[in-house]
Amino acid sequence: MQREPPRTLRSSLTDVEALAVWRALDEALAPVLGHGSVAALFLRSVRSQSAQFPWLRKLDAREGDVFIALADALARQPPSVAAAAHVELVDTFRATLMRLLGASLAGRLLNEILNET
Repeated sequence: MQREPPRTLRSSLTDVEALAVWRALDEALAPVLGHGSVAALFLRSVRSQSAQFPWLRKLDAREGDVFIALADALARQPPSVAAAAHVELVDTFRATLMRLLGASLAGRLLNEILNET
């Protein structure tokens, strides 16, 4: 029996589900890094993926809640494009966090969240 992949990796991910993933990441990581650092790492991921998804560039310039801005931007994209962008952002965020904290700590912080959301 094949297990369904986590919602973070599904091609049918909605903007609301993506927002829930980023909120869960922020909630889990903020006690260790602070909300500002989580947002900064997120925006670093956005900049890294903006060549592939040019519409992400608008997020980097927005003030306020960057995760709501992402959900709004995803809602305006075709579902397959939105899901692909979300997966790339999560993968980039995870890779950056692993470089900063080390694979073991980052893995412990992220795996439970990304496998349950």
